Amino acid sequence: MNNVKPRTREEREAMRNKEAIEKTRINDRVGPITRFQEMRDILHNSDPKSTLFCPENERFDKDFAVHDRRERELDNLRKAEALENHRIQIMERETQKWNLMENQDRMAEEKRKYHADVLQAGKRNSNGLAFNPITLEYDSSRKGEELRGRDEDARLRNLLRANNLDKRSNCGYNVLTGEERSGVQVPPPLRGRFDKAAGHIDQQSKIRPPF
Repeated sequence: MNNVKPRTREEREAMRNKEAIEKTRINDRVGPITRFQEMRDILHNSDPKSTLFCPENERFDKDFAVHDRRERELDNLRKAEALENHRIQIMERETQKWNLMENQDRMAEEKRKYHADVLQAGKRNSNGLAFNPITLEYDSSRKGEELRGRDEDARLRNLLRANNLDKRSNCGYNVLTGEERSGVQVPPPLRGRFDKAAGHIDQQSKIRPPF
């Protein structure tokens, strides 16, 4: 015969309570999901990381109006933060766009100045050289002085070549009239440079002057 321990009055009363029956069966179950702690400990001493945990300051908070007001304030705060973040993103995007446009305008202005100063692009009704063909005068600028110097050097070379050909091909007088020849006519502004260059050429070629 199997002797069964009789249930106490509390146990028989507990068998009539559905929640007590479920707790008892949960504590007595076996298998891979067996709990190693009592159901009472799980309910009253739950892990703070579990969903059953409730802080002491919220256990007796029964005022729904205060709770609802707190939730609405948090919701409004989240919306305000989202709007502020969106506004900051728009401002940063607009700032980047305007900085890019300013850089493009600055680069275009530098390119225009470069073309105007160096390439002389966009200059209408103006000469390609710093020289006025109507007044036959050079411009009073650095480019005008450079052009004047190049033209004087070219003119000086022409005079030196003509003087060299005159010395080697002619004599000091005219063979038809017998008059004395004056040679190559040198403008007064180039006289000093001409005499210096001609003397240097004579020394190199060892040609004695006719007079």
